[in-house]
Amino acid sequence: MLHLDMDAFFASVEQLTRPTLRGRPVLVGGLGGRGVVAGASYESRVFGARSAMPMHQARRLVGVTAVVLPPRGVVYGVASRRVFDTVRGLMPVVEQLSHDEAFGEPPELTGASATDVEQFCQDLRRRVRDETGLVASVGAGSGKQIAKIASGLAKPDGIRVIRRAEEKALLGGLAVRRLWGIGPVAEEKLHRLGIETIGQLAA
Repeated sequence: MLHLDMDAFFASVEQLTRPTLRGRPVLVGGLGGRGVVAGASYESRVFGARSAMPMHQARRLVGVTAVVLPPRGVVYGVASRRVFDTVRGLMPVVEQLSHDEAFGEPPELTGASATDVEQFCQDLRRRVRDETGLVASVGAGSGKQIAKIASGLAKPDGIRVIRRAEEKALLGGLAVRRLWGIGPVAEEKLHRLGIETIGQLAA
């Protein structure tokens, strides 16, 4: 199973369509007092800003150089369709989770070596970048959960293949928040129980 996840999608689309924003710390989200960051460019993440953070907190972290923009849903939708039209040219999309991420299962990778899977992931990532101007990370694993964790480990702008033989050792030491479906609230509850890693949760 493969998981493709666009890197800083909303902010990257803004930088792609507004070239003067390239290289600048972009924050996309609500501008009001209760506004939340929907997307943060990697230039803004250097300062500690991230998605789902209150906008006022992100602006304070980034400082006066922050470029704060309201979301442009139509523009993101167009960019998303271009991305996944490109992806479908290389593999069937099993499940699209949002504007910027999806699972795919190329039939030609059934029984393939890790080297072949890595090459396919590189080709997929390169094709998306060449045809859309946007950057993606791609993860591969034995199922959706593992593939999604792999793409997270690959970020930004990379690939990661998790082999079955390394799953237990690799995943055991990762923070529980790496698991798909574990958000901040669930993470905090697990921490109160003394569970901080995937290995501890599985024990």
